[in-house]
Amino acid sequence: MNKKLYLIFLCAFALATLACSDDSVTSSSDVALSSSSLNCLSSSSAEKSSSSSVKAVLCKTSGGWGCIVSGFGDLWSLGEGQVSTKVYAEDTSKFGNHAGEFFVETDSLKGGKSTIEWYKYREGNVEYNSRLLRGVVYLDKGEQADNPFIDIGFNVAGFDSNGTALSADVSSWNGICIIYGGDLDVLMQLDLGESVNQRLGYMLPSVTLKPQGDSQCYEWNQFKQPFSSNEHEVISGEEAAKKVVRVVIRFQASSGEYFFDILAIGTNREE
Repeated sequence: MNKKLYLIFLCAFALATLACSDDSVTSSSDVALSSSSLNCLSSSSAEKSSSSSVKAVLCKTSGGWGCIVSGFGDLWSLGEGQVSTKVYAEDTSKFGNHAGEFFVETDSLKGGKSTIEWYKYREGNVEYNSRLLRGVVYLDKGEQADNPFIDIGFNVAGFDSNGTALSADVSSWNGICIIYGGDLDVLMQLDLGESVNQRLGYMLPSVTLKPQGDSQCYEWNQFKQPFSSNEHEVISGEEAAKKVVRVVIRFQASSGEYFFDILAIGTNREE
């Protein structure tokens, strides 16, 4: 789908979901922001109050509006407040607080000055609204050595009562599907928690998302470390899927402003 048609579709889709949305635009810093719940869901989506209530998986066929319109993800769709990470998970008894909630992190701790501005439907004073993952990232290198970045992602199993991040085995998702559009190729990474990440030399298993605006699906074995060395551990995508803490989408490029839009996130299970 070319960019003009994609933008036309976004406008139509935004109007269709207006009744189920709150206002939202603001700039974000490096503070993690949690999502709010949503009572008004798409009529094409089944309520997911438990792991046994599951929507249809994300449409995997590229090409045309039909796929996008029907592409409601069984993990998250435009208009929902958080990701249904318990769907198909091997053991949800170990899930804690804030499972499935979105977060946003910038490069400020690295010396960068990057910010994000969320798309606004109407005037409002909402700081962040995960129901609409659409906006502009303003990448500003500041004083850091590397290219500036902003991370948008979601916690999988959440946190225990002490605030420790929990991991989950999501092998049964068979990977991830996503509908992503924008100005940049971005990395989708499997964050395995600080201690494991450190042993990996922060070379996290990842895939590159193209801003094509229709469904793109990846199996776990397609998640690869950018590179490895004898100094650090090596892990496959299949191994990583057994202990995912967070799924992260990293926007990283030279300083500038870049539009992005995420319409749906789903498992890569067969329909």
